[in-house]
This record gives sequence, C-alpha cells and structure tokens, in this order.
Amino acid sequence: MLLETAPGQVQAIPVPRSETFTICQESHLDIRVGDQLRMLRNQKTGAGRALSNGSVYRVEGFTSEGGILLHNGMILDEKTPFFKYGWVSTSLSAQSITTDHVLINMSDRSGLALNAEQLYVSASRGRSGIDLYTNDKKALERLSNRSSTDRPASDFWKLPLPALRLWRRQRAQRQDTQKTLWERSKHHVFGR
Repeated sequence: MLLETAPGQVQAIPVPRSETFTICQESHLDIRVGDQLRMLRNQKTGAGRALSNGSVYRVEGFTSEGGILLHNGMILDEKTPFFKYGWVSTSLSAQSITTDHVLINMSDRSGLALNAEQLYVSASRGRSGIDLYTNDKKALERLSNRSSTDRPASDFWKLPLPALRLWRRQRAQRQDTQKTLWERSKHHVFGR
C-alpha cells in the first residue's frame, strides 16, 4: 500500500500492519452552535477525556484556540479529528443509543432489510416518540411482520422437539413485540 504523506511524497506501508492505522479522507464541516456531532471511533480529547465511538454531543460554542466546546464541557481539538454530523444514523450504528424521539424512514424498496427485527431495533431507540415514514403503509405492515429468522419447514425435519418448541416460543415473543411496536407507532406513520 502506498501512502501520500505530503504532496509528491509517497511512503510504502506493509499491508499486514493495516490494523495499526485508519485511512480517512479529510473533509470540511460547517459546524455551528446547536449542531450534533457523532464520534466515529473511540478517542481522547487533548485533555485526555474519553470519547466513545457512536456517542453524540451537542455543540455549545468554540474556544479562542479554535476548539469545539461540547455540552458536557469537553473540547474537541486537532487531537480528536474523527467525528461527523450526528443528526442521522443507520439503525445498525444506533444500536445501544437512546434518544427522546426517533424518525424512521422505511421504504417498500428496502427488500429483505425490512423485517420485524429491523423495525424493533429502529423503534426501540426512542424513549418517548416515534415517527415512521414510508411510501407504502400496507407494504410496510406486511414486510415488518416478516422475521429475518423465519425458516423453511425443511429446516425442522431433523430438529429435536425441544429445540422446535423453543424456536416457536421465541417466534411468538418476537411477533408480540412487533405487534406492540406497530400499534404504538401506527398513529405516527406518514405515507401513502
């Protein structure tokens, strides 16, 4: 692998050492007071305070040295470069994050990605509110009742009876949870 360290200067890096570095592209963000920033990796501020990957912080202001003052008093400086806007995230990156209100966009074109588990992960991020946006309510209801763990009958021919009972019980629990989430959110579904 070749790394351009400065314009016109190239350094060879052995690929087996790739776990020791991260490749990023520098980009410009217009940051204003009130913006939310999400950390892209575990890192420390210049003062040594820990910032966790996926954590979201609100911008409170700026220091005279050009640092970004966060709502919890931490300051991002040139030693904490791995962040981006924190307004939107995928449900995968939002796992373990809770917020007051969740906006979910699920299209009928999501295909296999739209299922009961996906809706559960997305909807359970919200503490007090969910707004669900879709282009087709009927397709959303049908697809979100499908489980990613549904299996064809041929998979059960060799399954011992206790394992089959456990699978049926777990599937019923998932369906109950899905029904509860759908009932909770269907008054806030926007779309055709």
